[in-house]
Amino acid sequence: MAIHRRNLQLIFPTLANQLARRYPEFRSILVPFIQSDPEIAYESLYNQMKKLIVQPLMQSGISTVVVVDALDECEAEGSASAILSVLGRLVSDIPKVKFFLTGRPEPRVSGGVVDTGWTKRRQSIPSFPTILNGGDFVVCLEIIGLR
Repeated sequence: MAIHRRNLQLIFPTLANQLARRYPEFRSILVPFIQSDPEIAYESLYNQMKKLIVQPLMQSGISTVVVVDALDECEAEGSASAILSVLGRLVSDIPKVKFFLTGRPEPRVSGGVVDTGWTKRRQSIPSFPTILNGGDFVVCLEIIGLR
């Protein structure tokens, strides 16, 4: 995971940036909003997710899958739980968007899954040591039917 992506405060701005690069309709909604509120990156994670991700996705009507890989590599203690908590509270507002989250089954990640009520929506992938250790994420997505 890139160093800037390990920073908890940058996860939603980074996702918004990537969505804006991929979807012109998302970008056309996001850019004016950021221009009117350039301090959004310093707000709470909840406000960042709502303003940078949820509102533009709702307005644009985009249907997509957002992949957040390596939640366990966030630097600050409790980062994975904080991200899962925010997603758990807002994900139902954007039903056309699915989130595919990965992370090693470490207590700070799996604890966040349980603490935020994601257990009903959680799916564990069978262990694929050769694939995952080799870093072939695309093959993993094909095996579980997301690609």
